[in-house]
Amino acid sequence: MSTHHTTKKRKLPGANTTSHVSIRPCNSKQVHYTVTSASASSTQTRTLAKLPSPTKSRGSEPAEIQEPNIEVELLPVKKPRTQNGQLLDDFENHFEELGWLLFEREADPATNTSCECGSGKKRTTKCFDCLEYSPVCTDCFVRTHINNPTHWAEVWDQNAGFFIRHDISTLDHTIQLGHQGGKCDSPTPTRTFTIVDVNGVHTTKVAFCSCREQPPNKVRQLMRAGLFPATAKDPHTAFTINMLKDFQLHNFESKKAAYDYLGAIRRLTDNSFTADIPNPYAAFLRVVRVFNYLTLVKRSGQLHGIDRILSHRPAGNLLVWCPACPEPGFNSDLNCPKTPSHLRHLNQSQRTLDGNHQCNQFSKNNDPDDVSLCNGKGYFPLDSEYQEYLKKVPATAEKSTCNYLKVVNKQDKKKFKNMAITGTVNCQCSHVFILSSVDLPHAERFANADYAFAMALRNHRPNDKFEFKLQIEVKDVDEVATYDIACEYIINLPSRFEQQFPDLYETVKKIRWGVPALHVQGHQDSCTYLFGTAFMECVAHFHGETAEHYWPESNQLGPHTRQMNLGHRQDTLIAHHGDWNHKKTSKIAFDLAEDIEEAKTKYTEKRNHFIALSISYSENVPQWQGLSRTPSKLGKEAVSVYKHDTTKVPSQKAIYEKMLNDQENFKSSMVPKSKIARFLDSAIKIQENQRKLANLIKDTSEHELQSRKTEVEKLTTKLRTQIVEFRKVQTQIMPKVGDRVAAQALKPPALQLECLYIPSDFDAAARKKLALDELAAEEAIWREGQLYDILRALQNIVKAVSALRGRKKKNDRQQKQNTRTGEYISDTLKKQGHHIESYAAVRQKIVILNGSCSLPTLTEQDLFMKSVQQKRHVGDSKRTDGLLFRAAALMPTIVGTQMNNRRKPQRKLKAKTSEDETKKKGPEAADGWIWNLGKYTRMTDQEMDAWASEGDRVQWFRAEADMQRWQEQIEQKLAELLRTRRSFLKMESVWLELAPLQPLDRPGAAAYARQKAAMYQRRASEAYTKLKELGYESLLRRDANLLEFVEQERKKQADFIRSSVAALE
Repeated sequence: MSTHHTTKKRKLPGANTTSHVSIRPCNSKQVHYTVTSASASSTQTRTLAKLPSPTKSRGSEPAEIQEPNIEVELLPVKKPRTQNGQLLDDFENHFEELGWLLFEREADPATNTSCECGSGKKRTTKCFDCLEYSPVCTDCFVRTHINNPTHWAEVWDQNAGFFIRHDISTLDHTIQLGHQGGKCDSPTPTRTFTIVDVNGVHTTKVAFCSCREQPPNKVRQLMRAGLFPATAKDPHTAFTINMLKDFQLHNFESKKAAYDYLGAIRRLTDNSFTADIPNPYAAFLRVVRVFNYLTLVKRSGQLHGIDRILSHRPAGNLLVWCPACPEPGFNSDLNCPKTPSHLRHLNQSQRTLDGNHQCNQFSKNNDPDDVSLCNGKGYFPLDSEYQEYLKKVPATAEKSTCNYLKVVNKQDKKKFKNMAITGTVNCQCSHVFILSSVDLPHAERFANADYAFAMALRNHRPNDKFEFKLQIEVKDVDEVATYDIACEYIINLPSRFEQQFPDLYETVKKIRWGVPALHVQGHQDSCTYLFGTAFMECVAHFHGETAEHYWPESNQLGPHTRQMNLGHRQDTLIAHHGDWNHKKTSKIAFDLAEDIEEAKTKYTEKRNHFIALSISYSENVPQWQGLSRTPSKLGKEAVSVYKHDTTKVPSQKAIYEKMLNDQENFKSSMVPKSKIARFLDSAIKIQENQRKLANLIKDTSEHELQSRKTEVEKLTTKLRTQIVEFRKVQTQIMPKVGDRVAAQALKPPALQLECLYIPSDFDAAARKKLALDELAAEEAIWREGQLYDILRALQNIVKAVSALRGRKKKNDRQQKQNTRTGEYISDTLKKQGHHIESYAAVRQKIVILNGSCSLPTLTEQDLFMKSVQQKRHVGDSKRTDGLLFRAAALMPTIVGTQMNNRRKPQRKLKAKTSEDETKKKGPEAADGWIWNLGKYTRMTDQEMDAWASEGDRVQWFRAEADMQRWQEQIEQKLAELLRTRRSFLKMESVWLELAPLQPLDRPGAAAYARQKAAMYQRRASEAYTKLKELGYESLLRRDANLLEFVEQERKKQADFIRSSVAALE
């Protein structure tokens, strides 16, 4: 857009004035103009629809327009400011004022005036930590800060002429502990003490109380004053609890290091001479570690004796438990004691294992006495037991035939140089709650993952005391797990657990394993079908990649933990694990509700797509439904209904030629049974040839090849003959259009542009006038069949393109191969474009005939199809094939369409021999065709049809799996949301029960228990609200049965699918 100014001078009619008009470009309606006259000038703004333009009346000469003397100036268009930019502009207008206001804090007019206390002392002291604190005398400052002794005293220095920062002790004040700011009758001698608060490091004076206890309990008196001592014996340094909480949250949220945080605190004390400020860094590290541990103990309920109530959990555990995962004896649905196998995802534990090499530890002089304060009660095991276990397990190299594990074993070991611990292995649930962690003394081994998995299983199963009592609930929980190397990891897993963890042997045997959706892309193709969770029944949308969610957070701790001692490192990670789980708990009800809403939307989309495919492939669906969805392995290859058979595939030339043959087959429309039918069939074929000729002429102009010219000449001759024969019949069937045909013949257009003058070439009024209504109704039926045939032809073309591209990507490595395949693809895409044009033209004909069309317009985006020759890709469950593959569900029933009467050549079936059966049942299948470059078995036409039909089968089964996983997702997340609410209600009752059990002399413990109960009550209320909003209020009744509800919903959906398919077939 031009922003240059243009000027035009016009005179206002009837006035000797000059106007300067500023008009925005781009047909702006707002016009600013200045009118200047001999007497005055004014600026006006008006909104006009258009600028005035000369007009003339019909039949008269143009009126003479007097040009006003107006100076028009086009103004440049200003880009509107963003909200943030506008707010910054507002500040910019006040920069100078704000700067001067900052200086006002540096002095106060009331300084050195008499204090209002009446003591006669001058006002010399201010407090910037208080809000709007006026200068007072030193006595008044001490009196008003008796309970805020860490506020800085800003004392006015008359000689220097500015405020100087002082600690309250310099005002002749000693902090007296034990009396809440009051005096002590028998204080201990004053001692110099360092107190670190959020506003700086204070070197002050402290006295302990000895009138109530001898000797004084210094730790107790400091803690009651909100000061955490640096040592438990004769402390001289303390940190305010507010400061420790502040650092704790900064560390959890931003991973701010203790060194950096304390550095900022020291700079807040004195930003110019920071080196003069005491540096209690070593004490701070120790106190933070102890404070974090005590926070875990406090929040877990161990100080309240929670094990007395939740006695089925491991004694003394410091874990933050997932409220959505099944926990026998805690959140089980008593109305559903037995879950049927086909609904086992409703009561399912989903765990995932994953290793990470960022939170490692350098080889350094470790303190052997620095062990974890959690003592094996947190997410890490007791290190002595873990090291003993590793000594018993031989360090053998895990060999594999899978590409992924080969890559893992070949990773660069140099990155582990000088590392005592190379990383960690986490076990997490599908809700991204950390369940357990173990260190990796070397590279990731099966033994490490075994221990982490065993620890998670043990923590989440009832102890021996309750094992029999809760065995029904335990056995009803289905177990699913994923690991990025599960294909090799599980081979000897039962035997390893039988030897090392015999109590878990039976549990491990029944676990179903998968490979996470992203990691499986790097595995062999067979792993996708054997371990891909998208094709596993009753796992919902468990993709197994949730373990990756936590690593970006924990990776930020790597630079800190590498230099820590072993115990300090584990305590730091445990604290962050617990905080991560805490944050997940606070929003889990909202997350599950969002998951349900998304699953409902996706399920509807996938269900409709499945219905469309079921209609398109209705002849084969009954046979397909009887096939097993469970994959198997034949030799090195996986056998699955979700996989295209790779043992025998066509060459690229065969794929291309089949596409061409199918395209011809689709042209066999309804068999003409009358003169009218033959007439319409001839007209449609002529128009198809006209479009084909137009495309050939266009191609010939781009590539002047003799072969193309010859093809144009042949088609032109054929088309001319067809039109001549058509006109002979038209004079009998449509005699009233003869005048139009004759008029066109006087100035004949190009052959491909000649109008046939059939009913679809006229509007409704013209058809009525020419008595063509009955013929138009007949043509509309034929056009619908033609439209459907084009869609089926397009489907075959899209499948051919997908197959050709997949082959090119996998196999073509030489220029000749790439060029040849590229030509096939290019030619096929041209045909695809021609069919899209035909679809648009035929659809327009239907709109002209019927006034509307049941099928929407078609674009290239509607032709998207997920490859059936290749393995499933990440994100396929959220992608749906384009409109082309759902069109059957939108198409009305058409009797006798081209597809219903598709001509297939009759061929003799080859009799099966015993040799064929032997080959079929052989011990090993041949390697996939992608590994045999250029070596393809010659296939008969019948085998080519079967290969193409197999692609339809794969597409149908994958669509069914997508639909089923999203349906299971709705059901599973609903079960988890209900379970979450039960968990919160249970924890509310637990804390309410703990409150009166606390000692009477510790009312704070009871108050904290009631506070925790209120927190869980609110969380349960949030879950309740979400269930109501989602429409599941009926499941909130005490007698509600989730299994019956799900069965009823499934029946409704199954009936809907059956009726939809039956109605549209």
